[in-house]
Amino acid sequence: MADEIAGGGIFVTYPKVSEQEAEVNVKIQVANKTATQKKLTIRHTLYEWSKDKECGKKVASAESPLIAAGGATLYNSQQFTVNAPKLWFPDSPALYVLRTEVLDGKKVTDREDTRIGIRRIEMTREKGFVINGKPLKLEGSNRHQEYPYVGNAISDQAQYRDMYQIRNNGFNVVRLGHYLQDPSVLDACDELGLLAIEPIPGWQFFNKAQGFTEHTYKDIRDLVRRDRNHPSIIMWETTLNESRPPKEWKDQAIQTAHEEYPGDQCYTSGDTYGYDGFDVCYNDWEEGYNRPNKTGKPGFIREYYDYEFGGHYSTTRVTRGDGDRALMQNAWNAQWSHNRYRAYYPWTMGGAVWSMHDYNRGCCDNICYSGLADLFHLPKFGLFYFRTQVPMGSFTPAGPMPYEVFINSHWIENTSDTLQVYGNVDEVELLLNGRVVARQHPDSKPTTKDYVSRPDGGNATNINFPPFTFFNIKWEQGDLKAVGYKDGKAVAEHVVRTPGTVDAMDITYFESGVPASRHDLLIVYVNLKDRQGTDCFGENKQEVKLEVLQGGELRGPAKVKAEAGVASFLVATTDSPVLVMKAVSGKLEIISKLKLK
Repeated sequence: MADEIAGGGIFVTYPKVSEQEAEVNVKIQVANKTATQKKLTIRHTLYEWSKDKECGKKVASAESPLIAAGGATLYNSQQFTVNAPKLWFPDSPALYVLRTEVLDGKKVTDREDTRIGIRRIEMTREKGFVINGKPLKLEGSNRHQEYPYVGNAISDQAQYRDMYQIRNNGFNVVRLGHYLQDPSVLDACDELGLLAIEPIPGWQFFNKAQGFTEHTYKDIRDLVRRDRNHPSIIMWETTLNESRPPKEWKDQAIQTAHEEYPGDQCYTSGDTYGYDGFDVCYNDWEEGYNRPNKTGKPGFIREYYDYEFGGHYSTTRVTRGDGDRALMQNAWNAQWSHNRYRAYYPWTMGGAVWSMHDYNRGCCDNICYSGLADLFHLPKFGLFYFRTQVPMGSFTPAGPMPYEVFINSHWIENTSDTLQVYGNVDEVELLLNGRVVARQHPDSKPTTKDYVSRPDGGNATNINFPPFTFFNIKWEQGDLKAVGYKDGKAVAEHVVRTPGTVDAMDITYFESGVPASRHDLLIVYVNLKDRQGTDCFGENKQEVKLEVLQGGELRGPAKVKAEAGVASFLVATTDSPVLVMKAVSGKLEIISKLKLK
């Protein structure tokens, strides 16, 4: 891509967008590398896109002549209309393929396909976030691009699985760490209808040296030039995260982004610290769980649910192996802060939990356990809280959202006698070993001004589906079932069962919408189970060995101790059509054969 402001390659914008018609403007840069003048034709053809057939139905085309002197480089802009366009929207992420061709006479001398989505966005303090004329609350998570043992060396399929997991669990926007992530991440966001906030590289450091500042501005230009055609991107985070750079640097950073993406569809964002120049100003941090925005600009809470609950010793930071009480605390912190900060809408358009997954910190030698899912992407209770905030019938990558209920307990001895059931239903009944022990409507107690450290039956007035908090539920060995009702009819259920001793195993993997394939990177789980097939959640010590017999290689240790009944491994597949693995734990042994695409 040529090093020219708002130039190089192909740049697609949409001056007018409605359900009736859309105007598509395509700006390209053409270089005649011969010594003679050329009479060229620039032709654009727009096709519908689908996974099965990348270039489907032709919907529009345009062409224009271009005379290029020998050795000349020049721009060509064309605009055409698409009638009754399929607009890109998080719940219906329609995509097109723009085929751009350069013809010398009748001969095509160059061709490039660009995948695009037709949409327009608006962000104001009065309306919040608006896409294609429709307001949308932003429900987000933060995501670091890293896996255990391999860091950023992740397959495209694994990147897609992460985005799928985020989108499928109730989130419509993702903030992508503090650096450029792989292009496959944004490709996945485009396909899944997952909005994206993309920051430049930088965290807790600023240097006034000219060389440093020049590199940061170049990072902004490179970021916008690389990713400007992705419909999923809604904000360019043009600041150095938590670094407090001076005003003059911020002013130039914002100007740089707007130079690279002219017009009204470029929204910069960043921390304010008293500065109000960004198009979207992130809400500040204050003591007492307050997140004000005094700038007059639309706001967004870039991180919540972790640090405000105890800093580096946040009660949010728990592992699955810490048990049900800790996992319940993790989920309660999510609910309490989500409910509190949602009250700011629409001037604060939404927020993003920190973080989607546990992660290796880089700045410290310990893992940060702030995730809604663990390092190997196994969910904690908080993830189910967010998933059940999605109304029945809403879009998810797996299909329309069903009615769901989830008990935040594994029903093992010494569990809390207070438990919550999450659900997008209007009544829940609890049955213990077949007998009804409680039935109630959603929580309706008041929202508190100050933080309440455990579920209290309140603090749910601003969320879509308040949980069902049950008190004094005495544990006894056996089955606990939650049945969700809608208009008096049973529509969903969830059962947890006290596990016995470990008597069996099975081998699964983190599929998340993408089947295992050749040249892939898989998170593989060896699940410890009792004789009835119940997961042995309380098992945190049993050692498991995994051996890859065919079609792959281990990344990381071959022996690990189970955590909460699961031993997790990383396996890189080869070009073999079959992956064969053997797990051994004590006297137990199992072989798994998995077909690869």
